[in-house]
Amino acid sequence: MLSFNRSELLSRFTDDDPDIRKNAILELKNVVDEHVDEVLIELLRDPHPQVRLAAVDALGLRGNKAVDPLLTLFSDEDQNVRYTAAAMLPGSMNHLTARGNGDGTYTAMPVKPSRLAKDVIPKLAAMVQNRRNKVIVRETAAWALSGYKGEVVIRTLLDALADPSPKVRAHVAESLGSLHTKRAGEPLLKLLDGDHVNVQIATMIALTRINYSEAAPRIAEYLDSRNPELIALACDLVGELRYKPASDHLVKLLTHKIWWIRSNAAIGLGKLKMRTAITPLMQRLTDKNAIVRGAIARALAELAAKRAIPILKPMLFDEKESVRLWAARSLVQLGEQDDDICDVLKDLQAASEKWIQRRATNTLAQISCG
Repeated sequence: MLSFNRSELLSRFTDDDPDIRKNAILELKNVVDEHVDEVLIELLRDPHPQVRLAAVDALGLRGNKAVDPLLTLFSDEDQNVRYTAAAMLPGSMNHLTARGNGDGTYTAMPVKPSRLAKDVIPKLAAMVQNRRNKVIVRETAAWALSGYKGEVVIRTLLDALADPSPKVRAHVAESLGSLHTKRAGEPLLKLLDGDHVNVQIATMIALTRINYSEAAPRIAEYLDSRNPELIALACDLVGELRYKPASDHLVKLLTHKIWWIRSNAAIGLGKLKMRTAITPLMQRLTDKNAIVRGAIARALAELAAKRAIPILKPMLFDEKESVRLWAARSLVQLGEQDDDICDVLKDLQAASEKWIQRRATNTLAQISCG
């Protein structure tokens, strides 16, 4: 079963090379043995974060016996280790760890049986509630609670909205949004009053995730913020919430000096589905920024703006690959299909960026090209 005898394999855990230690863990992760469990727990203190991550993965298969060792990692100096430990807790419904793959994506985790949750939730609640714990412990425990359900979870998170740390409050808001509980609507709305910008961002997103329509006017107020990040986020979220009174303001933001605000304003207008936005969007298709041009093309497609087809077609020959892609996809969404569209999409299958290649291939699969 193993390519080494057990004593030889275990001896590799003390090797100076962290890759050898990590690979030894991978070879033992499916072995049921009390001594192996003890070694894995000991390796949670390994100086190399990749070794600790491998030990976390292995311990996550151990059921309830892994709970306390994994909880000790909530104070780990490495954020990936902390959040991977939280995701690997028994009974957690968190499908993604916070362990990045280096390309902006995250490693998918299996869903673990919910019957084990009853042994984890009280411990997480206690960690969030104890303000003598480090901030990183409380914020990690707050995030971990988003993987569970029930009255204790909701009540703990609602109470934690009063935590003195902005980092903790932001994670609490994020967790409440993930749980899609309407009960959090009013408490979250109050959190917007003069709080830290990161808390405001997390709270605005959470209110949108639970589709709390009463929050739309408050979120729309951030369209006048002095903080560009808040303006851009509000552009997107008022669209998500279908807050039509924000339409005129979004149109004005199409000319904002910051390109990513212009881009999000276009995206928001597309989500609002207000056809009065078609003309101002068409007028901005010559924006100097490629991302903005692409966002406007997408918005026009969302608005079913067939009268924009004549000015979208020249964009098939834009100097930027991303603009050519969004022009082609938007034209297809508007019911167009011709040789130029097919040729552009075929060429983009060899684009310089993989995401463009993938979307071009997916769009080609939706149409018939000779």
